Amino acid sequence: MKKVLLTITSLYGGGAERVVSIWSKQLKEQGYDVSILVCARQNNEYEILDAIPIYSIAPNQDAFSNMPFLKRFKVFRKTIKTIAPDVVINFLPKMQIYMMFATMFTKTRKIETIRVSPWNIGLGRFEQLLWNMCYNRANAVVLQTKQQGEFYSKKVQKRSVVVSNPISEQYKINYKTEYNQAKKFIAMGRVCEQKNFELAIRAFKLAVEKNKQLCLEIYGAGEPSYENKLNELIIQQGLENNVRLMGRTNDVLNILKNADSFIMSSDFEGLPNALIESMCIGLPCISTDCRTGPRDLIDNGENGFLVPVGDVDALSKAILEVAQLSEEQAKELGQKARQKVLDVCSEEKSLNTLIKVIEG
Repeated sequence: MKKVLLTITSLYGGGAERVVSIWSKQLKEQGYDVSILVCARQNNEYEILDAIPIYSIAPNQDAFSNMPFLKRFKVFRKTIKTIAPDVVINFLPKMQIYMMFATMFTKTRKIETIRVSPWNIGLGRFEQLLWNMCYNRANAVVLQTKQQGEFYSKKVQKRSVVVSNPISEQYKINYKTEYNQAKKFIAMGRVCEQKNFELAIRAFKLAVEKNKQLCLEIYGAGEPSYENKLNELIIQQGLENNVRLMGRTNDVLNILKNADSFIMSSDFEGLPNALIESMCIGLPCISTDCRTGPRDLIDNGENGFLVPVGDVDALSKAILEVAQLSEEQAKELGQKARQKVLDVCSEEKSLNTLIKVIEG
């Protein structure tokens, strides 16, 4: 039985963390000896099977932040020796860099994953250099989309394979059956510049001028300064009755199920879980055609709508187009969206590919 270790900075928050929770469960059910390593534990982590041990470098985020780099390195090395994994699957740049040093001179197979557009990784020059080394030294690279591979050298591409994000079982069995003419739109994700909720708000302003019944609820937590910026924009645009920041939620499924449409306004992505889950539930969806992911899921006009990144007018037009769909048209669009992600993100296909990578 192979020992498989999944590593990530934390189990709180975003899409990569959610994938760790799903993959760890799937691999455990396939008979692998699975464990997880994080930098520090946090509140509101994704649920992990009780049978899967979680190791942490520090008891909390403050303790990890205050730990000198040399000590971090020693603790990482010691923890890797304790776990003695056959394979490590690394998520997110900082953890990938830590693990490159921690597994040096060991026989552990290293699988690196890319969870965002590699063109927009947001690292400093030195960190970028180290991060590139992680991929050059990896035994295998897991991409979310084929387009992501274009960023890397031919050498890395030869060791790369596309494994789509898995869909949680709850989204497969709970889906939308009743449709209305769209009034309630949902946006969801980490509250930060990348998600460009400003674009959604400005586009909604134009749409509301033609249809005052429309409303937009934005769910997510993140950067307080950016949240304040969004609140100020809502007031400035006179949208207090139409657009609301809802904060973080633990009831994503029911919120999406009770909505009429989903909007993703991001400047860049990886393969966005929020969009996958919204389409799986059967929502008519609108997304920016950003790198990378949306065009792998949405066939424009067939099962959703793609608009250029940053284009307020195009997004506003798409919102109004969805709002004008009849109940039957909305249902047809939603059902096509659902079928697309069930095909692209097939659990069986993704899991089988992941296992082949693990087995070398």
